[in-house]
Amino acid sequence: MVTPKDSARAKLRESGFFLGLMKQNEKDRKSISNMAPPEQEFTYFLSAFLNACYSAPQHLHRDRSPDIEKVIAFQKEHPEFYKRGSGLRSLATHWWPVEPELYGYSPPCGSNVSLPIDETLEPMRGDQVSLKLGSDAAYYLSTGGDQTPIVKLCENHLPHVIRFVETWQEDRD
Repeated sequence: MVTPKDSARAKLRESGFFLGLMKQNEKDRKSISNMAPPEQEFTYFLSAFLNACYSAPQHLHRDRSPDIEKVIAFQKEHPEFYKRGSGLRSLATHWWPVEPELYGYSPPCGSNVSLPIDETLEPMRGDQVSLKLGSDAAYYLSTGGDQTPIVKLCENHLPHVIRFVETWQEDRD
């Protein structure tokens, strides 16, 4: 029998799947499905990611009304994703697609420079450091002057959902 926690874990895997597609889409700048331009396809993957993250905790409580309070508390801890009417998931599901407002890089104020580092690259040997400055860009959300890379925002959120699911009391299943 599939337990609520098993079901929630399946939603976590789904979240990771769509996050992976978002990363690939952002990196390659090519449509994966060949059914929509890459920018539009990214919004589809984002919507699926947001809904899977929302669903994972929902699968835990099922019809046990006291447990819904734990899920609601988790959602309140992450209003940027779940707040009714303004959270990313709420907007994407009930109002309109959450689309990047800016595609590319906007330099920080003054003489500051932002250098995003690809942590998957192998370190170089020797004392020399080489920087490749190119046209690489990220999908951003522009909110109140701040630019937030969407993939980074999602990468930071997923561990919170995983922790919530994994610390759910097994004996309640």
